[in-house]
Formats: sequence, C-alpha cells, structure tokens
Amino acid sequence: MALQVQVAFNGRPVGKWALDRPQMRIGRSPENEIQLDLQVVSRHHASFEQRGPNEYAIRDLGTINGTWLNGARIEGVQPVKDGDVIQIGAFTLAVGDNVSSVHQAAPRARSGDSWNAVTRVSNEDRDERERASTMRAYLAFDSSPGLPHVIDKDVYQIGKDATCELRLEGVFAPRKLALIVRGQGGWKLVNVSADGKRVERNGTPVPDQAWLADGDRLLLLDTVVVFHEGSAPEPSAAKPA
Repeated sequence: MALQVQVAFNGRPVGKWALDRPQMRIGRSPENEIQLDLQVVSRHHASFEQRGPNEYAIRDLGTINGTWLNGARIEGVQPVKDGDVIQIGAFTLAVGDNVSSVHQAAPRARSGDSWNAVTRVSNEDRDERERASTMRAYLAFDSSPGLPHVIDKDVYQIGKDATCELRLEGVFAPRKLALIVRGQGGWKLVNVSADGKRVERNGTPVPDQAWLADGDRLLLLDTVVVFHEGSAPEPSAAKPA
C-alpha cells in the first residue's frame, strides 16, 4: 500500500492524499500538486520525492519559515515513514500507510498533470510583494552562440523528462536532475536526482542545494551553462550589407 498524507489546518482536517507520484510539490502557488494557500507558506515550499518502492523523502526548497519533521527543522532532504508528522506553518501533514478514505482530486484546467488540496487563507498583497522582490534570470551556454534560456517560472526544471524546461540528452540523463527555484531570498540550485547525479556550481559539487549568484558556472551532468540574474540580452540585429 502506498504511503499517504493527511493534511490538517490548525487541527482541522483538509484532506487525505496518496503518495503515488515520483514528485509532489507543496506550496502556496496553484502550480503545486498540494497547494497550502497561507501567507507563511512559500510559493514553492517543499516537495515529496520518491526514493524507491513506497519510499519517500521530504525536501525543503530553501524557505525562510522552514519545514519541520517531527519537531526538527529540515536541512535539505529527509526520508519520511509511517507515523511521521510534517509541519509547514499552521498546516500539519501526517504520513502513514493506513490512512483511510484517500482523496483523489479531479484534474484542474491548467497545464501539467496534477491534483490539489486547497485551503484559501492567502494574503494577495504579500504575493505581489514576493513577485516584485525577485529578479529575472537566464542561462547562457558557453558552447552555443544561440539564444539564452530564459527562466520565467518560479521552479525551472532540468532533466530528460518532457516536462523539463532545460532538456538533457543521453542514456544516463535522469528524468529530473535539478531545479532552479526562485524565492524571497533569491535563486537556489537544487539537486533532485535520486542517485546523486553530477551537479556542480563553480567547480564545487552540489549534493543538495546552493544559493546562486550572477555569473555562476553550472555543470549539469555534461551540460555547462552560466547563470545570470536580470533580463536576457536582446538578440543583436543583423548589420546591413
């Protein structure tokens, strides 16, 4: 039986969901598979990640307010098991393998394949401030003179999967290698590969996550890119003959 999660807000049950996908994102944005719409929850706060058959871990995505597992703040990624309790703001997420009446929400009319739980207690002004406080960014390729890859999402996915914004090729490329996550504190590079695939920042391995700065050189498996904050440069116009 798949592990399941029972979500409650201030002790009031919200719903019950099965951990039956490779990755399930948690946060305030409606892009997440589990939406916890509360002002202290980051737009992209945490994620459940499958590590094996019926084995999952919880990852904090570099949030300010943090993710707590059994009373201890998570640093990076931690495995979860039957009986564990995760705290995100006023939400509790109880993990178990005998949670009854698991709810499967109907698909929503948006891009992506997802299912959601929503409790509407948001602060729209804070959401706008968060968007305004973050910078735009893009990736430039040393080996290619073509256009840069603009990072126009809060979570930019890198891997072989068709849903990734930066697609990697090759037999050994994982479905999901890494994420570039935008938040109040800036940008973070998060290694989400299950077997520690090669992710480096300025020649230093990133086994979990690292803050990014303008000009950082990233090695993503066999692909080398340079991270830049701000808007991507406009393509230069061809000079008349």
